[in-house]
Order: sequence, then structure tokens, then C-alpha cells
Amino acid sequence: MIGSGVYPELAYLIGNPKPLEALGAMNYHNNKFWKAVIISKSPGSPRLYWHQDCMMWQDPSAYSKISPMLFFMYYLEDTNRNNGCLRVIPGSHRHRDELHGMGAAHQKEINRYENPDDPRFSDYPNEIDVPIKSGDLVIGYGRIFHAAHSNDSKRWRTVITIWILPYFDNLIEKVRSWFNNDYHIMHDDWPDTSLKKYQSLIPNYNGSVKPAEMIQDIEIHRTPDSRLK
Repeated sequence: MIGSGVYPELAYLIGNPKPLEALGAMNYHNNKFWKAVIISKSPGSPRLYWHQDCMMWQDPSAYSKISPMLFFMYYLEDTNRNNGCLRVIPGSHRHRDELHGMGAAHQKEINRYENPDDPRFSDYPNEIDVPIKSGDLVIGYGRIFHAAHSNDSKRWRTVITIWILPYFDNLIEKVRSWFNNDYHIMHDDWPDTSLKKYQSLIPNYNGSVKPAEMIQDIEIHRTPDSRLK
């Protein structure tokens, strides 16, 4: 996984107007960019575990119809079950699933595939595959449980994921403060010619809340509370 901080060349893709127009048609406005990552799934690599990426479960918007985090996924190869296509559990962005009680995303032990019998690597009856053609775009909810099949092909499978924060100015202050700070740490060194390509998506928070007020309770923000039924 490579973060966007070292690739200002991604600016054109981040500022691509067509996906933003699609968001507007879906009633997503005041959208801000957080970061992008390039993820290459190597030949023979195992399944990616089931997880949801929302980091805003203390914000009321996380329990609404409008997701506070969205991802754009641009696949650079055609994907299918054989080379590790995306899998999702429909409805898990709005309703509690048994997977919500199995731990937060991106912990070392699950990232390393230390226990293949962990239920987060299992098949579930309500999951669906999302095979994609090269160059197509997937727009997804950060709250939805998603995973990927193993790459049983002989070729690398690469995706560029861009994270968007809709209705940024409506988020609670500690969330805005942290995401604003994290964005600027990664991208303030980008040349102006790159930043201008997505100027309207750059987050801006001028309040007094320190980013540490969110990060010190990060696991609380990663986990839904009783409001998710």
C-alpha cells in the first residue's frame, strides 16, 4: 500500500469532475478529499478480511442515510473472483452485522493473515462479488463491510482508492480537526499546479479543537455504538 502523499500525479484523478457530478446527483455536497492509497494485490496473496473503514461513529451523521465517508475505487485491471475482486455485504452500512463485534479494521494481526480461521476471512451467505472492468469506478460507503478474494492469478491486481468526506462542515469539530490535520500533513508539499486541480476538495478547519482529541479515542470512533441497530 502506497499513500498519496508521494504521488502528486494523482491530483488529476482526485479532481476528476465526473465522479463529483455523480456525487451531486446522489445528494452528496460539500465534499472534501482526505487521502488516496494505491493497493496492489500480488499473485498468490490471500483474502483481504471483512472490515468497514468508517472513523466517525461518534458523529451523528454515521447513523444517517448520508454516509460521512465514501471511497472511489479505480481498478487498473479487470477483476473477478480469480484475481481478488471486491466483495461486499449489502445493508451492512445501515444495520448491525455480526462482523461489527469482531474487531476494528487494520490491526496488525488481521493485516498479517496470522489466523486464516478468523471468521473475518470467511464466506457469508449475504455477500456479493463486485467484479469490475479496468478503468471503471466503484463508489462505496466507508461504513459498508467489504473484503476481497485471494489473488489466484499470475498477475498483480491494482486499485487506486480515493477517500471523500461529504458534508465536511457538518461533522463534529474533533473529527473535522483530525481529518483536516491529517490531510495537510500528507499533501501540503504538493506543488500548486497539483493542488489547483482539486482546490474545492481541500479541507479547511480553523477551530480551536486539537486533532489529538479524536486520535486519543480512535477505537471509539472506529466502532458503532448502540445507535446502529
